[in-house]
Parts: sequence; structure tokens; C-alpha cells
Amino acid sequence: MEPQFVNVAAFSSKFRTKREIFTFLAVDGEAYLPPFETVTVYFLKDIIQGQKKCKYPYFVLTIAVVSTHAVRHLPVPQYPNLSMEKILDYLAQYEAMHLHMPSERHEIVKLPRAWVINVGASVVGQPFVDWCGERIKTRNTEMARDRNLLIKMDPRLAAAFERSTAVSVANGSAAHMLKAQVSVVVI
Repeated sequence: MEPQFVNVAAFSSKFRTKREIFTFLAVDGEAYLPPFETVTVYFLKDIIQGQKKCKYPYFVLTIAVVSTHAVRHLPVPQYPNLSMEKILDYLAQYEAMHLHMPSERHEIVKLPRAWVINVGASVVGQPFVDWCGERIKTRNTEMARDRNLLIKMDPRLAAAFERSTAVSVANGSAAHMLKAQVSVVVI
């Protein structure tokens, strides 16, 4: 798709402030952006000019934008092996990520962790999701081993346990519902 040109006066008659430009991209352009406080007007300018992307297939001006409807949300726990620094280091190997992130390091460190993870999951896709999954599994396995949270089980019973669909209701809300009593006071 060829770039389209908009007159500066026409653009500034509609959008003069950083807030107005941000709102245009987020609402009219349906761009998935980090919170307003964390972006600079220069990053927004790069998006508008097509030098940076907000993600995929909607096209607004010359921007390849990820629609807010196309964002892949990935819940990632706050584990030491999934620190923001390690996540950014992993994502830096993908050229596509450079198009979706601010150019300046001082802007990147202001971005919310969840936004960076969601952009990574949407742009890089399954490799990033798998990378996070492996690190979560590694950490959880280490914690179970270090804190002695493993139960030694007979192989036959372990297989039965894996097949089981039972759900305990001993201390959950279902237990309280079963114990609920209705009392009627007659006056």
C-alpha cells in the first residue's frame, strides 16, 4: 500500500496535542498503545509516519496497526527468570519488534511490562509464548523440588491421578454452598 500524504495544516487542525494524537491512534486507528504517560510525542510521530508500527493489519494513513481486537494477551508471572530485562533481551532478537517499540532506551523502560509482553506475543507469536512457558515451567519445577512439594506416588496411582477429573470442594466456595442453611425467623 502506497503512503498517503496529509497536509500538516489539516492534521494540526484536528490533532495538536500529544493527548489528541494519542486518542486519534488509539480510538480512531484502533492501535494497541502503551499507556499515555509512557509514550513520547516522538514515538507517536514515528507511528504516524510509518517508521514504527503499532502492530498488524488495519491500515491508518501509512501505519501498519495491530487492531486492539487482534492483540494476543499473555499472562506472565513476575518470576526472576522473566524479568523485564530478560524479556526485552529475548524480544530484541526479532527485527519485527524493533518496529513496534520506541527507539530510545529511556522510553522503552517506561513501558508497562504487560504491554511489552502482549506486543511480543502478538508480533513474535508462538516462539515468545513457548519461551515464556519454558521459563515458567522451569521455575515451577525448581520451586517444587527446592521446597519439597512433590509427592512420591505409585506409578499406577500416578496414572489414575492424571486421568482423574475430580475437584475437591472441601475448602472452596462449593463447600460453603453445600453447608449453607436457610433459617427462617417467625415473629
